[in-house]
Amino acid sequence: MTTGTGDGAQQRTWGRNALPAIFISGKPKFIVPSDVPQILDFQSRVYSRNLMADLGTLQRSDELSKENPMHRENFEKAAISHELMEIKRAEFLEKKRRQQLRNDCEGLRTLEEQLRSAAIAKDLSERMAQKCQARSLAVRARALGQERAALELMELAKEDDKVLAQKEEQRKLRESLALQIEENRLRRQQEAAEKFSQRELVNARQKQIEEEDRAEQEERIRQKAVDRLNTLQFMQEKREFQEMEKARAREELRKLLETQSEVEDRKNQLEEERVQLMRKQEEISTRIGQQLFQVENSKRIRDRQLMDLLEAEYKARADMRFREEVQEKAVSRERTKQEMDLYHLEIQQRKLDELQVKRDELAARQEELASNTEEIEREEQLKAYRQRKAHGATLLSMIEDNHVRRAEATAEHLQYSMMKKKSEDERHALEESERLRMLSAVPKTVLPYLPKNALSKAEHEYFGLSQEQQQRRLGSGDC
Repeated sequence: MTTGTGDGAQQRTWGRNALPAIFISGKPKFIVPSDVPQILDFQSRVYSRNLMADLGTLQRSDELSKENPMHRENFEKAAISHELMEIKRAEFLEKKRRQQLRNDCEGLRTLEEQLRSAAIAKDLSERMAQKCQARSLAVRARALGQERAALELMELAKEDDKVLAQKEEQRKLRESLALQIEENRLRRQQEAAEKFSQRELVNARQKQIEEEDRAEQEERIRQKAVDRLNTLQFMQEKREFQEMEKARAREELRKLLETQSEVEDRKNQLEEERVQLMRKQEEISTRIGQQLFQVENSKRIRDRQLMDLLEAEYKARADMRFREEVQEKAVSRERTKQEMDLYHLEIQQRKLDELQVKRDELAARQEELASNTEEIEREEQLKAYRQRKAHGATLLSMIEDNHVRRAEATAEHLQYSMMKKKSEDERHALEESERLRMLSAVPKTVLPYLPKNALSKAEHEYFGLSQEQQQRRLGSGDC
């Protein structure tokens, strides 16, 4: 801080100024009394002037920093970054909360599996509709001529075989899905029954599961590479088979015009080759599907086991905290009760001491005034009255304490019941909201393929599915 050049002159002229010194330090004004020594007032004035100069410098620096566009832009960017960070954090917490809710609620897990099965059923139904449409187009094309009719009959026969094979595959897939759903339900029930007996092995099993997950991740990566190679090989074989079928069909059509007998022989041979290729294709598809299903099933099992273990650990800690709180409250109530009992005992002892003192005084009086029997009787009656009054007051205080303790226990139980009911209602509302979100997240065309009792009446009315389900049931037959 710097001082002004006129400080010495002001000090020399101080004797000519008889009025009290007044200086400003901010908005309030302080008047120094005249009896204060002049040297102290001068130092205060110098300090206040330097302080005001520094305050002005800070204000100008602040105004310049606000007017600086780069500083303002950096401030705005920092504010926007902080706001975006808060939004992302809120979205992440909401996502984790919904995921935890789905893992905790068995109904939401069942609904997720049902939606997945409905999507598969919808895909199969659309494929069947496409095949039926292709068949109807092939039937209407018979009027093009006798020569083309033979080729169309062959194609229709092939399409019929494919449709039958797909129907059989669809039936097997539905049976497999139903069996898997039932097995998953039974497994979850069994795991829920065994969960209480496995709390001591949570830490060891969690480490083992993490190691197995790492090994499984490596195996999954390797298996995905193998499945990708098998899929590419299958697609290549399928394209070669289609090209071979087209070439053979053209060759057979040409030979059909030459001789009918050769066409029949060739047709039988093609039929045998087609059956062999279709068998090979089905084996490859079945093998790939089984491998993919095993990998996904093992992953789901590991994830569910891990979430169940974490949930068991969280519930065990919550139960432990609740028991500790209950024990602390019980200890506090017991301590309060003991203190009140000690207080009552002290009061009773004090009263007994007072009564003993009075009894001694009365005994001394009785010795001194043995001739005055009426006075003695009055003293005894007064003594008995005071004893009865003290005993009654003690009983009333004990009864009042019992009423207070009972009221506190009843209030605690009522508060616990209300909090438990409120928590259950909030959880039920969250589950219903998450169920509507899951149903709204899938296309509306998938909902009619859910099981019959999967949706409630209110959900049917909310999504308007009654007419669509009726149409699906009417159109689900063979074309």
